[in-house]
Amino acid sequence: EEYVDEEDLGILECGHDFHTGCIMQWLVRKNLCPICKTTALVTTTTSTTCSDV
Repeated sequence: EEYVDEEDLGILECGHDFHTGCIMQWLVRKNLCPICKTTALVTTTTSTTCSDV
């Protein structure tokens, strides 16, 4: 789809882009790209490890 220069775009990890308002509504329901079904936004968590000193 073609976009107007002033439109806000949301670009997913897979590279597909959407109107920000539309993709935000979609991502509330599913963390998948509506086109290719890959994970839309990759979340990273940091873990801490404890060691006995």
